[in-house]
Formats: sequence, structure tokens, C-alpha cells
Amino acid sequence: AAAPPPAPAAAAPAAPAKPIKTAAVSLEELKSIKRVNQAARRKDIARKKEARNDFIQQTLAKWDKSNSGALTFDELKAWLSESSVGGPATDDEVRWIASLANMDKLKDKALAASASVLPQDFPAAAKAWLAYKESKDEIEAVFARFDSDKSGALDKAQLTELLKTLNDGVAPNDSEVDWVMEHADQIGNGKITKPELAMATALWFALVDSDGKEAAPQAAPAAAAAPKPAAAPAPAAPAAPAATPTPQGTTGQPVKATPACGGCSVQ
Repeated sequence: AAAPPPAPAAAAPAAPAKPIKTAAVSLEELKSIKRVNQAARRKDIARKKEARNDFIQQTLAKWDKSNSGALTFDELKAWLSESSVGGPATDDEVRWIASLANMDKLKDKALAASASVLPQDFPAAAKAWLAYKESKDEIEAVFARFDSDKSGALDKAQLTELLKTLNDGVAPNDSEVDWVMEHADQIGNGKITKPELAMATALWFALVDSDGKEAAPQAAPAAAAAPKPAAAPAPAAPAAPAATPTPQGTTGQPVKATPACGGCSVQ
């Protein structure tokens, strides 16, 4: 008799089911992540606040020789001069920094430019000063060309020549020059000093960009409406210090401020 067929091999045991991974995050996990992020943010804010306070206290301890709790004109000049390249800070530069610190407190330009700088304004003053110094070579080149009497400031005629060059050789009218001069002259001496050059060029390009369609801010009574520019729009310039009224562009957004002078160069 034939041998019986071999028995079929036993089936291999099934592999245990693997858990299915999912990208879903539970509500508790989300809360945990949020708590970690908030803690890190609070820690960063506290660190920056501590560094700011340390900077203020160190500045006062070193430069407040009068123990007034603020920096007088001479003390401010000494502080700025320490970080100045190419010589000590000039009186106009010191007045400019003081005006930036005080323009929200004192509406009179000359008074703001001569007032003491309070501790809470030290960090902003230092930031503005460093940004200005980074643009100093560019500013000096402009003044070498347009400051014909080497006074260290641009009068109306010299400012007109500068704006004409920025305007592709088309001379601006008197109302445009007066408007730029009024708002860029932050220290109130009737001229454009070196640290005010960034403001002057920014205002000019903003005025050209507006094409006369936007009214000047209500905060500037003497310039109820921006004068119509003499030429087609020019490339946008960097912003100038914020507290001085600036014209609005075609988008209706005000020009924002910075002490840097990236648009000061001329061909």
C-alpha cells in the first residue's frame, strides 16, 4: 500500500500587532508645549530686562559725575566720545542724541537738544549713536560734496543742491526744501547737521513717493499738506527717527524711523 502523504507544515504564528503611530498630539501635550514656550519667553524677557538695567546702572556709575541721576550735556558728550571713531563727539551730534531722547517730553527742539538724558533713554540713545557711526563715512562723503563752506551743516541753498542731485538733476521748489528742512532739523538750528542727514533724505524720498497725494501729518501745523514733488518717484529710502512728523506714502503708511543713513549716498 502507498505511504500516506506528509502532513502539511504548521502555519507560522502571526506576528504581534504593532501599535499604529499617529501624528496627533493630545491636548495635554499641547498644554505642556505651550507652558515650555511661555517659560522660555519669560526667561528671555527677564534676561533682556536684567541686561538693560545693568547697562543703565553701569552707564550712570561711570558717566554721571554730577550725581544727578541723568546725563548732562557734558556727561553725554563724554560718554558718546568714548565710543566715537575719528575724534570726540561734536556738539551737534550730542544735541541730536539729546533731542532723540527728549522730543517726546519737550516739544521745543532747542530745549530738547540741550536737556539731560534720563536713564530709561540710555539704551535707545546708544543704539541710535552706533547706527549713526556706522553711516559716518557715507555722511562725510555727502558733506564733502555739498557743504561748500565747510561749516559742518547744510543751509537751505546747500540742501537744495543735495535734493536736486537726489532728484536726477531736477531742482526742488522752495516749499519742498522748506518742508524737508523744517522736519529734518531736529536740533532746531535752521540747518541740516550730519546726524540729521538721514532724516532729510528719508523725508525727501517719502515726499516724492507720495506724489503730492497724501497730506502731511496733522502733528505738523506748518505743513498741512506735503508739497507736490518736481519729478517722478525715486527709490525708497531708509526711515528716519520716529518722533519727527513724516509724510505718508501712496499706501497711506507713515515712514518709519531709523538713525541709519542707507539712502544718503549720491552719484
